Amino acid sequence: MAAFDVRFFIDTFLIALTGIPVTLILSVIPFLIAIPLGIGIAFLRLKKVIGASQLFAVYSSFALGTPLIIQIYLCYYVLPKALAEFVKFLGIGIDIYAIDPIFYALLVFTFNTTASMTETFRSALNAVDQGQHEAGLAVGLSGFRSFSRIVMPQVFLIALPNMATTAVNLMKGTSLAFVMAVHDVMAKARIEGIYSYKNIESYLGAFIIFFILCFVTERLFKLLESRLNAPWRKGNQAKGGEVEVAL
Repeated sequence: MAAFDVRFFIDTFLIALTGIPVTLILSVIPFLIAIPLGIGIAFLRLKKVIGASQLFAVYSSFALGTPLIIQIYLCYYVLPKALAEFVKFLGIGIDIYAIDPIFYALLVFTFNTTASMTETFRSALNAVDQGQHEAGLAVGLSGFRSFSRIVMPQVFLIALPNMATTAVNLMKGTSLAFVMAVHDVMAKARIEGIYSYKNIESYLGAFIIFFILCFVTERLFKLLESRLNAPWRKGNQAKGGEVEVAL
């Protein structure tokens, strides 16, 4: 077994670092798009809208019940062929195969993450007492204002831990983007390892980068959760003080 090449490890690590912007793009954009989509789909499912509720239930089952790598293969290999045939049928002069692979990556990660967000917000909406929404209506608030100012702040607070898990899983999932010829952190490290036959050094560098990115993401969500919880903790402490005085 060859000795660990420290010089090569450092060089590969620095090369892999240049893939961080792409990894962040593949993580942040799908996550931000998935939030409003997840809320909308969760709301439709809770309201049991005929047709839409069943359709999105099947969608969630497919997106969450099949391996991400299979979804990537379907999006990157099957979808372009189908689109090419459709464009050809319509007589439109668009070269589907000239589309940058990163768009397919964004599509498949958004598709998968939205399903996770849907289940996260569906459970969070179920956890909020609907009587609070009715109370908002009773004091004269419109349905939208009652939902947005009373229900949704609590929904986000309840959903935040699961949103953090989804964000971390999404970031780890972007390591499969190399299958679509997207040059992210994993792709750059993998290329160096293939050409040099020094896979330990190259994959170790990618491991360290992903560990740091996921750790920072988790800590940011912890900080956000702590800040959002602060007003609730102060309110509870104030109520507790009032009860003690009354007693």
